[in-house]
Amino acid sequence: MLPAREIVGTWEEILQQSNTFAGKRVKLTLLDDNFLLPNLPILDRASLLKLPRADRDRILAERAEAMAPEYENNQDWKEFLDGDFIEY
Repeated sequence: MLPAREIVGTWEEILQQSNTFAGKRVKLTLLDDNFLLPNLPILDRASLLKLPRADRDRILAERAEAMAPEYENNQDWKEFLDGDFIEY
């Protein structure tokens, strides 16, 4: 079984890639309008790897910077890391 791949965007952005999903099982989750992601173009892993390293690094840095507020404002992951660590 192939790993799941998550695509996030507006309906119009996802529709532009509809030929990619022909014949495949898909799951659609509608996000609350209050859930805002940066308006970044969708770029799949294979396309990213074809770019020169400098371009990849720039794109990844831009996306990390754009997503930082999402992680800074989300307490779930911080609460998860606040737990006790048990070593065996």
